[in-house]
Amino acid sequence: MRSASVKLLPSLETLSAAGGISRFTLDQADLGQVLTARTGQTTVAGGAGDDVLRAHETGSTLRGGDGADVFLPEVVSGWVQIEDFTPGEDPIDFSDLPGRGFGFDDLEISRRPAGTWIDTGAGHLLLEDLRPGQIDADDFLF
Repeated sequence: MRSASVKLLPSLETLSAAGGISRFTLDQADLGQVLTARTGQTTVAGGAGDDVLRAHETGSTLRGGDGADVFLPEVVSGWVQIEDFTPGEDPIDFSDLPGRGFGFDDLEISRRPAGTWIDTGAGHLLLEDLRPGQIDADDFLF
């Protein structure tokens, strides 16, 4: 007996099937988009759905738009800016950062004129127009 398992997106359930899958249909309109900032691209903007936004380059700006977006700031040096982070709705996913094994208590969080500055020890994240007291451990995935 064979089985298949596919994780669709970080915020969605896992699809599993024993004995194989003969047909699988997925309406991607409900999923939102998976968007990645590439070399030379400074701003990545999501749409109305629940989007996944990744930043590989320092200086990138992520803007999720409507929906419950997942932000993946995968920069190991430098900084990433998130323009429209909504606490309690849009998680910041640090689970793919090299040197995993840290948690919320390991983050250095401070106030800057433009928002909340987060130092991961490897890179920095700016949450625009938010104060440090507006975020907590539930806003992060490790």
